[in-house]
Amino acid sequence: YDTEGNRLDNLDIGIQPTACTVSAENGWLFAMNAAGNRDIHVFDINNDFQQIGIIDNYRGMINNYWSRSLLWVDQHPGGQLWLNTQRGAQNNNGNTAWQISVDTGDWSAVEQVQSIDTWTEGSGYEWDGLGHDGHNLWSTQYGSADTRVIDDGVAEYYWLILWEGDIGEQNPEDWVMVRGQYEIEPDDQMLMTARLDASTIERGDYQAIIHYLSNDPDEGEDDLELPVLLHVTDAQDIEVAWEAEYGYPDLLDWNLAYDNVLVAQPYEMTITVENASMDVSDLVVSDIVSDDEDFSVDPTEFTLEPGASQEVIITFEADADAAGEYDALLTIYSDDPDEDEWPIPLHAAAVYDLQIAPAPESIASELMTGETDEITLNLSNESGDLRRFRIDREILSEPERDDQQRALRRIDRSRGPGRDAAGDLVDAFDEPVGGINRYKGLIWDADNEWMWISHYSSPYQCWPVDPDNDYQRVDGQGWNGFAGQMSGVMADNELYIVTFSGGWYVYRYSRQGQ
Repeated sequence: YDTEGNRLDNLDIGIQPTACTVSAENGWLFAMNAAGNRDIHVFDINNDFQQIGIIDNYRGMINNYWSRSLLWVDQHPGGQLWLNTQRGAQNNNGNTAWQISVDTGDWSAVEQVQSIDTWTEGSGYEWDGLGHDGHNLWSTQYGSADTRVIDDGVAEYYWLILWEGDIGEQNPEDWVMVRGQYEIEPDDQMLMTARLDASTIERGDYQAIIHYLSNDPDEGEDDLELPVLLHVTDAQDIEVAWEAEYGYPDLLDWNLAYDNVLVAQPYEMTITVENASMDVSDLVVSDIVSDDEDFSVDPTEFTLEPGASQEVIITFEADADAAGEYDALLTIYSDDPDEDEWPIPLHAAAVYDLQIAPAPESIASELMTGETDEITLNLSNESGDLRRFRIDREILSEPERDDQQRALRRIDRSRGPGRDAAGDLVDAFDEPVGGINRYKGLIWDADNEWMWISHYSSPYQCWPVDPDNDYQRVDGQGWNGFAGQMSGVMADNELYIVTFSGGWYVYRYSRQGQ
């Protein structure tokens, strides 16, 4: 199959396979035969799947248990083959993963390296899955919905790999890893490359020994040792950030930072460039460039010690006659070994001067109590662009109002204090509509300044009370409604009440209860 699930081929390998794995580095397919001893057949993927070996002696190294799940890990040269079995070959006793060393010269199992109980309980079977992510084992079990990630106990030596020949003169796809046994004719030589790779390891000191194992008859010459020491420091590591509300990490957007971006005016945005390395390597930023000259940058060059940071100001300014959308790409160039170019998309939409003209510019009016006045307000857009606006009112002062300008109620009634603070009890009264102590909803009627009180329980009434009349029920208003009336609201002289009556509903009523 390909990774999209399309079936590419059917392989006729001459056996009844019950499990398979591959060596990606060597191009080998391993297939376990369901028949007989469950021998493992090895095929050359790159040579029309020709069989190149059979591993038929491994079962004695797994206590003669049966397996139908196998895994080959190229990064485990001391034990490449892993097999899954039932733990103790018993039902409901978990699973065990066995690591076996294989001689790929004659395709024989050499020894058991270790065994790991991946599950110590549960309904494990011999065909439960094994996987490897380059560092750890993955394990599944028939009797569990979990997938486990388990330390394989092996230090994968990615930092030191031996390759045949001088790989400096080869394309990477042609590299061949040193494997198995080699022969050198008299007065001849063989080139190999020891490749040290610090791209996937942490800082520190790494030591190894390359062993040259041969048939040299001289004492001590049959195992020549080449010590290897690798000292790894943190490389310079660039990190760039800005405010999340301005589009980080996908976009640096001026219109998220400013309500209006006008032409012919500068608008600044700040990004922070950091050297995230915690070791000894300075980060050199050699240039910061925008592909649109309307976005300027300062500074464009600097050096950062490990852990240090630098704020960079990007200024956008559109020409006076060039309103419109601006999209650009900012690129930060540095000596970060794997991120030497850091791109940041930029966006700004510039408009002409607002030129919004309100009329009138102020309002002054004198009214007697009970009178009203209406003033028409006109807002003109005298620019050449669409303008967006919202309107709000700010009350600066009012006579005889609460000290926090809440515009809640008159306080010149006898029933409350002249001044009150949040949380003070202003008043209380015995509810005159039924006098029951079940759930009651409250609905404010702003037009009449009444409070409607609805009842969940019998007598299922909904009536208004008048705060200006000592909270008495308003005559001629209200009704006996459905059972289960809860909270509600009034809008456009109609009441909306949440009601439970064999189900939850919102009922809409007139003031008269229809």
